[in-house]
Amino acid sequence: MSSRNGGILVETIGLLDIAANIIGYWVGIFEEGSGVELLTKEKFPKLCNWANEFVGVSAIKENLPPRDKLIAFLRNHFGLGNASK
Repeated sequence: MSSRNGGILVETIGLLDIAANIIGYWVGIFEEGSGVELLTKEKFPKLCNWANEFVGVSAIKENLPPRDKLIAFLRNHFGLGNASK
């Protein structure tokens, strides 16, 4: 996934991808669960595009925990109720 070949992501996952998983998946969950916006397309267009591509890779998508359950957990754990952006 870290390597690009002519602008197309390669379907292999490297150490950088595992570390960047926090940005690619977990920051979005935190944002939605807390109502706090950290990364915007206007300020970080390349990072946001990468994050969307990252979670779209089948090997990644198949192994991530369910987004809706994580958001519900965060809201419940931190007493955020139904906070929205």
